[in-house]
Amino acid sequence: MAGKKGEDFTTHRQEAKSGIIKRLTTILRKERYSYQELQYVFREVRSRLAVKPERKPYKLPVLLSEEELRRLYQVIGAEKDIQRELMLKLLFYTGVRNHELTNIRMEDVYLEESRIFIRQGKGSKDRYVLFAEPFKLALKAHMRSHPRNVYLFETQQCSKYSTRRIQQIVKEYAAKAGITKRVYPHLLRHQLFTFLINHGLTRDELKLISGHSNERNLEIYSHLSIATVQKKYDEAMRELDI
Repeated sequence: MAGKKGEDFTTHRQEAKSGIIKRLTTILRKERYSYQELQYVFREVRSRLAVKPERKPYKLPVLLSEEELRRLYQVIGAEKDIQRELMLKLLFYTGVRNHELTNIRMEDVYLEESRIFIRQGKGSKDRYVLFAEPFKLALKAHMRSHPRNVYLFETQQCSKYSTRRIQQIVKEYAAKAGITKRVYPHLLRHQLFTFLINHGLTRDELKLISGHSNERNLEIYSHLSIATVQKKYDEAMRELDI
């Protein structure tokens, strides 16, 4: 009987909702409301009813062990595809988001400073990211080999990579490395920042290069210079040979 009551209640709720939608549609159609006016009406209704969307619980990413991370990059290196190797190392070294990687232009790379300028990242914010000092030579050789590139990494069709293609490449290499955990571009971002925190970088220093920020943090880290982060970053990266 309990199941029957539950089904009756659900059916009644559905019928009630259908009735409300029908009446509301009739009223709004007569008023000939525009899309913008409908947005205003529904926004006001939600506000007066104090209805807010439920937040999905945040699940912590399942990180790779250092052994798995090394194995992944060993497989990547063994494939002898230099451009792919550089792309996937850059994902980890810099912690850039997938779409940020695909949008890096040749002119955004500052080899001497070991930095890359990220234009209009998440939240339409510009920032600099760092890459490991030993990575400079490989990146420099790649740029010299592709002087006509507009983007740092381009396909055979002379266009930038899609984020979907980067996801596929990461997944392919993870499978070849025998990693059963889900591996995706953004996971490498989580890997980097967890690794750097474990090796002494403060959260405020990470905010400077990660693109995570809000108004409350600005006062704290606006006094930081990216040069203060460089030494700690290089020391940490030297400990992980990939």
